[in-house]
Amino acid sequence: IVNQFSIIPNKVKTIPHGNSLPVGIKQKPNKPYFLSIGTVEPRKNLDFYAQAIKESGLISNFEFTHVGRPGWGKLPEILKSVNSNNDQDLANLITNATAVVIPSIYEGFGLPVLEAHAQGIPVVISNSGALVELSNSSDKIFELGNLASLVESLKYFAESEKKLQSN
Repeated sequence: IVNQFSIIPNKVKTIPHGNSLPVGIKQKPNKPYFLSIGTVEPRKNLDFYAQAIKESGLISNFEFTHVGRPGWGKLPEILKSVNSNNDQDLANLITNATAVVIPSIYEGFGLPVLEAHAQGIPVVISNSGALVELSNSSDKIFELGNLASLVESLKYFAESEKKLQSN
């Protein structure tokens, strides 16, 4: 910008991209898991996600973990609540997940999508506007409200995890 538009350098401020997490430390979890991230509230669509988990039949081979602040919603019992005390803990949780799941009805931006991508982890997201804009080719996008679509996305990554473990 300084060179192209002949602007005085001290008039330009660089703003880094949204991900500020450190690199996660790779560890083999006791049991593979899917990770959802966010404040517990209805717009995060966690009840719908819980239905998909039950429907998928994956509960015996995977844990379904959630990290986020308590909100005005109730975390479904099928999701295991985990505390993240700092950025390194969150980065480690993301790095070791099979996939990050963001089933939200609405998101203003979707920072967890960027955080997962920065750690090299794919994301399962609803086809809600802001989330789709952040997606990449490794992600699975499910149709909001379509239970079979979310179940299919979870199973896709579950099968990928099985292939990795058998190698």
